Amino acid sequence: MSKTGALWRLAEIEFQDACQHFRRAANIIEKDSDLVGAGEVSAIVSASHEEYVVRMGLLHAMQCGHTSLEKGLLQTLKAIQEPFFEQGSWHRDLIARCAEEVADRPAILDAETASLAQVTRGFRNWAARRYGDSFYPKRARHAVQCAELLSDRLIDCFRKFVRYMDPTIHSLEGGESISGDTEEEEPAP
Repeated sequence: MSKTGALWRLAEIEFQDACQHFRRAANIIEKDSDLVGAGEVSAIVSASHEEYVVRMGLLHAMQCGHTSLEKGLLQTLKAIQEPFFEQGSWHRDLIARCAEEVADRPAILDAETASLAQVTRGFRNWAARRYGDSFYPKRARHAVQCAELLSDRLIDCFRKFVRYMDPTIHSLEGGESISGDTEEEEPAP
């Protein structure tokens, strides 16, 4: 596999991880809705043990999902040798940059996907700084709805972009590598 192919594959893995974390967050809302809460503000630290575990799991799933999304975007920029400097409001800027056409490349994320990513970014930013006892179920539910939609769109955006940038790539899924070569299975012990 070429160096660029390897970078595409690493980006794809990050995006797949992001989608899995976002879907897990949606599963938490679906399966433990009563423990997540429904009002404007609920407790975290002073909540019951079950509520604490569910709410912290939800926050962590969203943090991991968005962090993997950012890693995938950074890996994509690296694959096309497009510099990006992580300074100031770089989290917001990264999504904005990937949503616009630049020089000889199309947008990596379409406008709707980028908008959903900005919501998960904002939630991740809030969740990473929540050290007190306040949990906002309504805000969490909205962010998870956006994350679920994002998980339905993200891989398709990435694959469309890769096919545009490298038309020689035939498949990005299944047991095939990013270059389209099949990966050999390791012999059974």
